[in-house]
Amino acid sequence: MADAVISVLLQQLTSVTQEHVGENLKLVTGVDKELESLGANLVAIKAVLTDAEMRQLKEEAVKLWLEDLKDVSYDMDSVLDKWNTAILKSKFDQGEPKVGSSILFSCFHCTKLSPSVITHRLKIAKEIQSLNRKLEMITLRKNRVELNIRHLNLIHVSLAIPTFSNLKKKKNLHTLMVRCDLGCMVPGEHLRYLKTLILKGELMKLPTNIGDLIHLRYISIDSGIEIMINVPPTIGNLLNLQTLKFFSRIKELPEEVGKLTNLRHLLLSEGGTETRQSSIGKLTSLQTLENRDQRFWAFKKNRMTMEVRDFRNLNNLRKIWLEGLGREEHKEEAKEAQLHNKTSLVHLHLIFDFNSEMETHEIVLETLRPHENLQYLRIEGYLGGSFSPSWMVSLINMRSLCLYECVNYNKMPPLGKLPCLESLSIQWSRGLEKMGAEFLGVEIYDNTSSAAELLLFPKLKQLQIKNADSLKEWAGVVGWKMNGPLKIMPALETLQLTGCLVLESLPDFLESTPLKNLEIRRCDILENTCKRETGDDWPKIFHVPNIIIEKMKAYDLLGSADELATNEDGGQSRTAAEQGERLLDRPDAAALYWDFV
Repeated sequence: MADAVISVLLQQLTSVTQEHVGENLKLVTGVDKELESLGANLVAIKAVLTDAEMRQLKEEAVKLWLEDLKDVSYDMDSVLDKWNTAILKSKFDQGEPKVGSSILFSCFHCTKLSPSVITHRLKIAKEIQSLNRKLEMITLRKNRVELNIRHLNLIHVSLAIPTFSNLKKKKNLHTLMVRCDLGCMVPGEHLRYLKTLILKGELMKLPTNIGDLIHLRYISIDSGIEIMINVPPTIGNLLNLQTLKFFSRIKELPEEVGKLTNLRHLLLSEGGTETRQSSIGKLTSLQTLENRDQRFWAFKKNRMTMEVRDFRNLNNLRKIWLEGLGREEHKEEAKEAQLHNKTSLVHLHLIFDFNSEMETHEIVLETLRPHENLQYLRIEGYLGGSFSPSWMVSLINMRSLCLYECVNYNKMPPLGKLPCLESLSIQWSRGLEKMGAEFLGVEIYDNTSSAAELLLFPKLKQLQIKNADSLKEWAGVVGWKMNGPLKIMPALETLQLTGCLVLESLPDFLESTPLKNLEIRRCDILENTCKRETGDDWPKIFHVPNIIIEKMKAYDLLGSADELATNEDGGQSRTAAEQGERLLDRPDAAALYWDFV
């Protein structure tokens, strides 16, 4: 409460003094100095408010100090209101001031004013002076009740390297943020109670005695991406550390890091250490393991950052990125990783090595079985001839799936059985020839009135098929009827087809979907089958309000049949350019260009 009040007063004080800079108007004697002192006292008091508000429940002296502070704060608010009123009245009485003059301090400009106005302004000045005396007494009393600064933000702008001598008096500091570009090192010997340390600036270094700051929970250091910094082995003494962020490259992550059993979040700079970091595998409380670009960070082919087996005990991770998969040793390492035990894993990104064997890819993918709690899966560069790992349909909570540059498989797994899948992206699957009943998850369906209702892809909203240049057939289910109990993609809103050069037609069930946005780009055959009114596929898509068909060298932008008939003025239908501008101005236009990354 007190912190909020003081913050507001500081903002008010700043707003009413900022125009004084560079002005030659004379104030009532000493008012400018009183204002400067007033601001300094407020800043000093604000620095200890966190400590005071925690201690007021147990210490009567601290409670009384806060009550007196609030009283003075309310009085100050009233005086500032009077000041603002005087400024506004002066504007009405004298007209708008000239450009470059001070509206604010003109209320204390005593020339050519009536005696009553001068008296009123002198009264405000005296009230400010009186308030400042009270605030000074409160500032002195904070030392008697031993209130401590707990949070400090230092920004060094001098050309001299800072000595940080003032930190010797801040022994109870909990938070320290330092910004300095002169290659300084913050001394740690007086910061024994520090819990948060944030260092930013070129050549910034960790304190040599970092291991003595045993209360630290959070460390972040950013010396620039070109700087390589040392991490002292004593960092392993920080058993309470929960977050460790390196926005700079590090020469090596010491083995002692493995002792940080309470560490939950670890961020390492991209292009950092090139040695294997097996110690990370001991951090059993780790929830986040990323690089500075927020990517799912893990093993990489040319940098032995981690091996696949190092993930065995990291059961609390929410994101994992495995790159360079498919080597012979990964057959066994995939078992040791035990992804099926990671109940907290939400995002999984698997990138296979194009230079490894097809058979190895199939074995590794099958072995890397994730827990059913997984929600986001992306698989890249997979060379297997089949894409049906036994665990795929067990991912009952999966919301997004992206298959990228998986070039050899020729048919899809039965993804229609996934109850929670909302987004599906299939890109550069050049071996894929057909999407039919096996993709939907049912071969033949009894669509009589007595049949039970069946939903396939019940929550799928967005579907993208891109550069599947061998895909020729996309079919539905034998026995499907428009109003029958079999529902296929009943939530589909956006369909994007790009570079499907030989795809002959669209599936019949599309006419029953609530499709809002349809894009067909560089699909030679579909350009003809989807022509308005005359195309064979037009009855399947005529209900879609936003349709974009892009030819190899031209646009043909269509709307629904009703929309194209007339414009708002009752004239002819809009041109393709006009329709395009209208569509891109829509608030939901971004949905037409979604991608899965």
